[in-house]
Amino acid sequence: MKKICIIKLGALGDVVRTLPVAAALKKQEEVETSRKCLRTSSGVNPSQSEEVHITWVTRENALHIFEALDVVDEVVVIGSDLAGKEFDVVYNFDVDDGATELAKSLSAKVKIGFTHEEGFPAAFNPEAEYYLNTMFDDVTKKENRKTYQRMMFELAGLVWDESHVALVLTDEEKEKAGGLLAKQGYDPEKKLVGLHVGGSKRWPSKRWADSRVNEFLKACAEKDWQVIVFAGLDEAAIQEELKKEFPEVLVNDPGNSIREFAALVGKCDVVVSGDSFALHVALSLHRPTVGLFFCTTPHEIEEYGLLTKIVSPMFEDFFPERMDEDSSELRESIFVGDVVGAVEGKLQ
Repeated sequence: MKKICIIKLGALGDVVRTLPVAAALKKQEEVETSRKCLRTSSGVNPSQSEEVHITWVTRENALHIFEALDVVDEVVVIGSDLAGKEFDVVYNFDVDDGATELAKSLSAKVKIGFTHEEGFPAAFNPEAEYYLNTMFDDVTKKENRKTYQRMMFELAGLVWDESHVALVLTDEEKEKAGGLLAKQGYDPEKKLVGLHVGGSKRWPSKRWADSRVNEFLKACAEKDWQVIVFAGLDEAAIQEELKKEFPEVLVNDPGNSIREFAALVGKCDVVVSGDSFALHVALSLHRPTVGLFFCTTPHEIEEYGLLTKIVSPMFEDFFPERMDEDSSELRESIFVGDVVGAVEGKLQ
């Protein structure tokens, strides 16, 4: 049995969009097995061909992402004792100190991805250097036109084939989400638009301006679309104010679990979101999505034929040198009419 270890901690959205790598590694082993079977006349016994076992190391808050997925065999939390385990290959897709230290310490025949040298992130293999450059070199970051998934595939020695892995929701989870919507007055005859109002403490300008959100909700009402406003704990107060001003909107529980959140996203006909976990969940669940990009690059987001990207006309003024600024002008720079038009296009 070929034993593979994947390390991906990072943001939850990055965990979701790294899943296709695991699927591709499984597929690669199946192809190699098939080739061995075709060579049985040369003395290769197909019964002796290797299976692949993938162990994924992540943070505890990401564990529920992996429920019912068949592309990963074992999920362990960073900090678990892996000292006694030996792997054929370790793939580290994370530059966090904890991830690089773990990758360096694990016993493996081959190591791919990221390590650290003298306190700084470094590459185990030449193919990993490009992504490092996109993180630490502004010129490369600006010029890059590869999606995150493609860069992860290439550093792993795989050919990017637009692989997609969907989060797996149970019937019970879907029914519970439907029940939560029904309690709030959801009308299944109307189109349901999901609007995520979250942003990022690190990049506060990722969040659409409150004034634009209000305009958008009014426009949706005129179109007779229902809207569910998604928020996390950091945006609970914003969601509460919107519910007061627009009593007809539906809402999620800001403290809901990842899977409860995903099940509600899966009910939407279209999702409107900034560059956030909600966007990656929507794409994973094959939901038509409108992505709003203010200060983070749209080029690293894989579209999968589902995503319409709306990029702020001020984007280049902020990316990447001023990404961490909180600019009200920037957050107001995407107009409601453009977003409504994109949603209409998705609903046709």
